[in-house]
Amino acid sequence: MKTHHIICRICSVLILCYTCCPGLYAASSLLPTGTEVVERCIKASGGREELLKVQNSLTKGTVEIKTLGLRGTFTVYRARPNKIRAQFDIEGLGVMERGFDGEVYWDKNVSTGARILQGPERQINVLLAYFDATYYDQIYREIRCDGVEEVEGQPCYKVALVPEGCDPITDYYAKDTSLPLREELTIQRLYHQDRLVNTVKEYKTINGLFMPYLNIEQLGGTLTYRRTDSIELNVALPEGIFDLPKDVKALLDEEETPDESSPQIHHVD
Repeated sequence: MKTHHIICRICSVLILCYTCCPGLYAASSLLPTGTEVVERCIKASGGREELLKVQNSLTKGTVEIKTLGLRGTFTVYRARPNKIRAQFDIEGLGVMERGFDGEVYWDKNVSTGARILQGPERQINVLLAYFDATYYDQIYREIRCDGVEEVEGQPCYKVALVPEGCDPITDYYAKDTSLPLREELTIQRLYHQDRLVNTVKEYKTINGLFMPYLNIEQLGGTLTYRRTDSIELNVALPEGIFDLPKDVKALLDEEETPDESSPQIHHVD
């Protein structure tokens, strides 16, 4: 069971000296609305028009699980609006994969084998799979700026993103750059849930777009450094990269096959 929990945490598709009273700021005209903060972020990231020119991406990098002293690599393919295929190869834990084809969110590793995400676990992972912030008005029913707090020595707007069927996600946007520096959310797992804190330490520009290159993730008791080595935009994707693996398709077939052992009810007219 312990190994399973460790593997599930690594698979997360996937951030104070000065604090201010949220109530005080909420009553002040100096505090922007949550929507205004997110729109500033979109502009600071490169602008909506330029962001929407990017239809897919390929990201490669390294992973270091500080808590366990393990290292590995990752490869992530993404495409609009929210398709994803990710692979992690971690020493001592083997290869872990997960993906979303727009309908089915799946996960597989040496501990659990292939499985299909359901319920709250599926909902939060589908949200995290969206390509960028340009979809915010489609996936959140409320966006609320709750004040200003300091993250990594920088004053940030604290914004609550409230989706349907999931706990709110809290993002912190730097006041000076408008870029997100931290994200906090509850991750639902197969047997339990954990609080994820993802802090962005580095941004770099790719074709004029600002993108995170170093993420420090605290998930439960596990601390992980995820460093991006390269990001390619609008690449020629491998054919069928988002298709469901055979063992995942087999699970779907099992769900659709009626249980012969179940009693059959015959209606007589």
